[in-house]
Amino acid sequence: MEMISKELNFTYAIYEVEDGLPGVPDYDGNWNGLIGALVSGSADIALTSLSVTAERETAVDFTIPYYKTVGGAILMRKPIMQYSPFRFIQVLEWPVWLCIAAAYL
Repeated sequence: MEMISKELNFTYAIYEVEDGLPGVPDYDGNWNGLIGALVSGSADIALTSLSVTAERETAVDFTIPYYKTVGGAILMRKPIMQYSPFRFIQVLEWPVWLCIAAAYL
């Protein structure tokens, strides 16, 4: 942000909205939170992970989201567990066991 502000010759201040809300309208149609700060003009831009709703789109402009988390998943098979009475030895690798043995000798 600092490099962009120098290049485009503008200043900025980062702050959190006082109520900490993303923004919902009240019964009078006045917005609170981030959307309220944008609508009232006390903020020019908001950077957040805020879901786009039709109601919010009527109040502010959204950019195209840079990621989508709906519908995607990475699945992998569970490893086959092999039980052994010497499983405790597998906690450390052989060079570590050799160093421990050498330290006691």
